[in-house]
Amino acid sequence: MKVYNTFDDVDTDLKRFDLERKIAREELKLVQGKVEKDLQPINLIVAVLKVIGKVGMFKLLKKIIR
Repeated sequence: MKVYNTFDDVDTDLKRFDLERKIAREELKLVQGKVEKDLQPINLIVAVLKVIGKVGMFKLLKKIIR
């Protein structure tokens, strides 16, 4: 536990904690926006099609090699 010698030290830490809290809140907003964008139906469809394409490519390569 930190021991404060003056009220200025307390005020400085309170301001720092307030800024850290605001930064964390803004970072959460950015993450939330990215998650919402990634979970839109069109983006989910594109992701599924990419996976299907990769699986199909591996199966095609397997048939060619055999």
